[in-house]
Amino acid sequence: MSLKEAYAFCDKKEDLAKDCAYQIWQADLMALRPGSENTQAALSAAEEVYSRHAPFALERNPRFRTRFWTWFWSSFWSHIRTTN
Repeated sequence: MSLKEAYAFCDKKEDLAKDCAYQIWQADLMALRPGSENTQAALSAAEEVYSRHAPFALERNPRFRTRFWTWFWSSFWSHIRTTN
């Protein structure tokens, strides 16, 4: 199923449409395994996910950009390995 089709499917969920759309981009973002030791690689991968989802997610939730990046960075820092 394409992203366009997945987001269109969410639109049919009426009251749950925003939550459904959230689950779509969140699943792609989590697949990046936040906390990579290579911050630049993690950021580049997240930017690619954002770019693919933005045309669909922004249409359904104008706060997508803020939510996406807030979620990415909070998840990234909470999962990053620390060394002492």
